[in-house]
Amino acid sequence: MSTNTTTANSSYDDELIQQLINRIDELEATVDEQEEKIEDLQEQLDNEVDRRSAEIEGVHNRISNVEAATDGGEGGSSPSDPNGVDDNTTPLEQVCALPEPTANSSLSNNQRRARFVATDINDYAKRCTAGRTISSSDIATILKSGTDCKGRTQTVARVMEFLDKLGGNNVKVVKRRGTKRVVFDEEYADRLSNVEPNNTRCDSARSVSVI
Repeated sequence: MSTNTTTANSSYDDELIQQLINRIDELEATVDEQEEKIEDLQEQLDNEVDRRSAEIEGVHNRISNVEAATDGGEGGSSPSDPNGVDDNTTPLEQVCALPEPTANSSLSNNQRRARFVATDINDYAKRCTAGRTISSSDIATILKSGTDCKGRTQTVARVMEFLDKLGGNNVKVVKRRGTKRVVFDEEYADRLSNVEPNNTRCDSARSVSVI
């Protein structure tokens, strides 16, 4: 075989290999694009579920208030509900106290993610003058390492919103030096870290209002 023929074959092989590499790169880019679209759709679905859950819970709360007003407070008020949940606890504490199976079946994805962060907040958050603080980027890292969440900005913002609303006056979202942070009262952070799932109440979950 002549040198020219060998060179031509080598050039053809190199060209074929390059075409295959280019095709693989195109396919990988397509897969990445599809994964991003799926993540966007999942995030939109999570947010819609959260919104619908809040609307339904709001209706339930209004019905409960009407029923209570109709009853006229007969029998007096009780410091705790019939299921044994202390009314002095916040919705976030109640969420953290849910048995794992109940939390998985009754909470939205973002509510479960907020629960995941809250249950070990003392391990994740740093001490500050106001108590404990955790940044949005730290929450994203925690969610990526411990849940199915990709740590996308919109999802992290929704999780922070749940922590803020469910924690009541004990939790607030602030923005410092261009970074959003969740600040927990020191005593409240300790309470959250000490909450134990109530495995004796696996039959139903207490409704949580996020309006």
